[in-house]
Amino acid sequence: MTRHQSFRYALALLLSLLSGTAPATPREIDSQELPPSMEALTDTYRHRTGYCAGCTLVLGAPFDETLLDELEREQQHFADFFLKKGLSHCIRLYDPEQLHATLIEVASQHPQNAGSGYLTPYEWNFNASGDPIKVHYTYEWARAHKPITLEFSEKALNEAHKGQSLRITSTGLIVIKGRATPDSDVLSKIRADFHENANIEHKYGDQDDEIYIVLGQLLPRRELEDPEFTLELRAFISQRQKELKIEATFDKARLIYYNRRDLHPMHILWKRSLNINFWTFDRRGP
Repeated sequence: MTRHQSFRYALALLLSLLSGTAPATPREIDSQELPPSMEALTDTYRHRTGYCAGCTLVLGAPFDETLLDELEREQQHFADFFLKKGLSHCIRLYDPEQLHATLIEVASQHPQNAGSGYLTPYEWNFNASGDPIKVHYTYEWARAHKPITLEFSEKALNEAHKGQSLRITSTGLIVIKGRATPDSDVLSKIRADFHENANIEHKYGDQDDEIYIVLGQLLPRRELEDPEFTLELRAFISQRQKELKIEATFDKARLIYYNRRDLHPMHILWKRSLNINFWTFDRRGP
């Protein structure tokens, strides 16, 4: 950091204290990992918008209107903040149809086949380790499971993950994170269930009891590296974390076959709606 940048950083800190906006705590700073590197932001953009097929079991895509309203309000807070800083071109917020929370990734392209728009027959039947999987188990699970209630807030997270209810990851994704309520281990039980009965392994392991929604992403722009802006962004996120509290109950999940990870509607090859306890089909595409 140059002498000029250091002065601006210190001035921004002083102004935040005088205005009554407390700077982010070390825990919050660590969890936000700001600012992401330009290399990470570029990789994320390519990763989220490039061809890569998979099949995922999600809540949402789309959510109901009540929950969408709450999520769009949170997105608007980000839009307003970046607009005020003259940096609207540095952020991409996802469309309502793209917003979702992943329960478990059912089938994915293997690294050697990444970049293709379709899963191969092998990938539909075997995981990356070569073990057989049962994609159809998603229907059995839906018939047997109860509706799921989720809460996205600081209170909902365990102590180790405080400061992560709303964050910008090291790859530049803007996410909110939550857990099931009142039984916080519901999600980890679902993932363990799929591992045991379908040989489908959750990306973060069977013990993961959290779920997140990606609201958008930062774009690879050098303006984001400004230390004064970084400080203000941390304070903004810290404040949003304190105010975030979203709760919703889901009686429907969706099995989605896609060829772009951000689940843009143009890149959903087909979608099945599964009523939790009873299931029906909602076909899209071939």
